[in-house]
Amino acid sequence: MIENFGKNVARLRKERDMTQIELAQAIGVNKQTISNIEKGKGYPSFNNLEKISQVLKATPIELFGTLKEIALQDTPGIMDRIDRYSDKIQEIFQAEAFLEAMMYDEEVKKTVEMVAMLYHMFQQPIMRDEF
Repeated sequence: MIENFGKNVARLRKERDMTQIELAQAIGVNKQTISNIEKGKGYPSFNNLEKISQVLKATPIELFGTLKEIALQDTPGIMDRIDRYSDKIQEIFQAEAFLEAMMYDEEVKKTVEMVAMLYHMFQQPIMRDEF
């Protein structure tokens, strides 16, 4: 768990478009301290751990978890998004089925061919009689 901490701090810092210097200034340490934490050569005090968590707006799982644990933490949010878009997804599938059925309908094919013919007729340059 602790072995993931430095990599996670680096990843979270970069995701928030922060430099090591900016993070260091925000929690009141020097850049080398952040560098050592990210490389796994050092760990923050409990006080600085809380500051890092606040500055990066990170949960304990985001700070200490594996990538798999972090992904699992996001599952409820992902499921909520799926629920929000499920009606739209159903509409897309229905539209796809409708369009596929129309591709094989002979009357629709004839109508499309007629519209295409008319379109091409009107795309021809108009011949003008100069007299």
